[in-house]
Amino acid sequence: MNFFNIGFSELMVVLVIMLIFLGPHRMTSAAYRFARFLRKIMRSDTWRNFFDIYKEIKQYPSQIMQEVNMEEIKKELRDIQQKTDNEIQKINQEINPQKINLQETEQSRETNAESQQEQSAAHIDPEKIHEQ
Repeated sequence: MNFFNIGFSELMVVLVIMLIFLGPHRMTSAAYRFARFLRKIMRSDTWRNFFDIYKEIKQYPSQIMQEVNMEEIKKELRDIQQKTDNEIQKINQEINPQKINLQETEQSRETNAESQQEQSAAHIDPEKIHEQ
């Protein structure tokens, strides 16, 4: 039991001192008045506000740790993205010359095919056209 940071042994010491100074008859009425006083305090708005602030303050260390951890994760993600972008640029640099060579080869084939078609069209025998 830990109420207001008072352990069981400390509570027993307080009860013994109350018993010595107040006696058994007045101790019960004093305990009753003390309980009413505590209930009034705990139901008050001030106590609720204080307890809410206490909860928030208690959560700050864990929130700070989560934010720090998130910042580290964001930094790692940025590093990974930078490495990935660099690799993509390297791959593009390797692919571009091959792509240009492929385009040049296709263009030369097209021009060769066109020139062959022109040559074959020019060599058509007029007699064959006439026969058809």
